Amino acid sequence: MTASKVEPNKSDNKYADASVADIAECWPKLHMCDRYAIAYEKVLQELPAWKQVDVVNKTEGRILDDFAKRVRELAESEKFKLN
Repeated sequence: MTASKVEPNKSDNKYADASVADIAECWPKLHMCDRYAIAYEKVLQELPAWKQVDVVNKTEGRILDDFAKRVRELAESEKFKLN
């Protein structure tokens, strides 16, 4: 039996559609939980579709490890900056 693949879809995150400039402006004042939610969405949006599927399905391996590292680095940074 093979596991069904979950396709990435629109998030319920209130910051998912916010512009980079808007986020950068309020970044220092945000709680860490909001920073992580924003970082997750923005890093996920930067990935190609096939990597998004791996992340959403929590496929173990290098792709998920790299994704988690990028989310953590962005969320804990002093300034909001996408690569």
